Amino acid sequence: MREQQSLPDKNERKIILVFDYFHYDKFIESDDTRAIRLDESILALAYPVSENIENEDVIQMLSKTNQLKSGAILIQNPFLPDEYELVSVAAEKFAMAKSFFFSKICMHLGARSVKVLEKSEESVNATKKGKGSASHAIANAEIEAESKKGTKNAMSMCLEDIFSDTNEADFVKAKKVLQDTGLWWTDRIFRDLYESRKEGGGKHVSRKIALNLAQEVNQSLQICANLDVIATFGKIGMKAQYNSDVTKTENKEFVYEVQFAD
Repeated sequence: MREQQSLPDKNERKIILVFDYFHYDKFIESDDTRAIRLDESILALAYPVSENIENEDVIQMLSKTNQLKSGAILIQNPFLPDEYELVSVAAEKFAMAKSFFFSKICMHLGARSVKVLEKSEESVNATKKGKGSASHAIANAEIEAESKKGTKNAMSMCLEDIFSDTNEADFVKAKKVLQDTGLWWTDRIFRDLYESRKEGGGKHVSRKIALNLAQEVNQSLQICANLDVIATFGKIGMKAQYNSDVTKTENKEFVYEVQFAD
C-alpha cells in the first residue's frame, strides 16, 4: 500500500476528505491542492484506507462503519474529537449534541427544568440567505431544500427537560462535562452559567439564555469554504459529495429558560 498524508493530531484536524486512489495521486501531485495538503486542520485519505492509517482507532472505526467513501467530506465532532459526521448532516447532529450537553450541564448544576422558549435559524451561503422561526412555517423561496429539511430536524429537538425536585448541584460533574466537551473554553455562556450558579448558590432561581447551537461546527465549515474544498475536488476531476452544504453556514439561535427552584 502507498503512503498517505501523515496524520495530524486529532485535536488539530477538523476535516477529513476521502478520494479514490486515482484521484488521490492527482491530489498529492497537483499544485492546485497545495494549500489543503499543508493545512493541519484537514486530513486527506485514499479509499480504501491503507493499513498504516487504519491502525489508528478513529480511522479504523470510520472505515468499518463505511463512512470513508470516495468523495466524502467529514466534519469532526467539536465536542467529541474521536467522532466525525458527513458534512451533509453535521450541523444538525452537532446542534442536537450541544443542546444535549447544555441540558446535562444544567442538570448537574441543580436545575429543575430546561425549556426552549424560542428558536430561529438562518442559512447563509454565497448567493442565498433566508430565515425561519418556530412561530411560523418557512416559506422563503431562497432557502434551499436541504436547509428546510435541516430546520425540520432541528425543530424536532427536545423542547423541555424536567428533573427531580430533589436534584442537587454537583459542580465537579458539571465542570467535567464542560471540560471534556471543550465548552468550558469555546462558549463563554456555559462557563458563566456554571460560575454564576456556583457563586450565587440558592439565590440563582432562573435564567434565560440565548445559545447559538451551530457556532462550533461553523468554524469547520468555514475552513472548507476558505480553502475552496469543492473547487479542489473539481480541479483534479473528482466530484465531491454534498456540494451545496460545504459553502453554507447556519446559525441556530435557541433561547432557553433554566429553572433552578420553584
